[in-house]
Amino acid sequence: YTHPVLTPDNDDYPEAELTVALSDPEEREGAISFRVHFNLDQPYLAQEVAAGRASCKVMIYCRDTLFRCDFVAAAGEVDIPVRIPADDLFGEVRVNPFIVSAEAMQLSPDAVHSEYREQGALSGRQAPALGGRAAAGVRGCHPQP
Repeated sequence: YTHPVLTPDNDDYPEAELTVALSDPEEREGAISFRVHFNLDQPYLAQEVAAGRASCKVMIYCRDTLFRCDFVAAAGEVDIPVRIPADDLFGEVRVNPFIVSAEAMQLSPDAVHSEYREQGALSGRQAPALGGRAAAGVRGCHPQP
């Protein structure tokens, strides 16, 4: 990436971590529902999300059914309600969290690695932060590590 990205194996955002918590999935009325909560420990990214300049997003992927869909939180929110037709999910389901810029935003020099401090800004829809992956078991199957 030509801009800082928060992942488990780099230091673009020193001392920052993006994690999510998933509620237990519920199956009702032919759909699987759960909530994804973003835990933003990096003050700059949390501020950008709260101000609506960045958004929390998850990409849901099920290898067994080849289902793939993105869900984006409402402006300023860190929770994403997810509802997917039950027939689209079986076995392991991957939840890949992102923080994406909703509009052009300034990079905080204090938040990013020194190699990005001169860059200055991101245009809309770039991903300033990516989280690790979470896996959830659906319909009697268990997540794989």
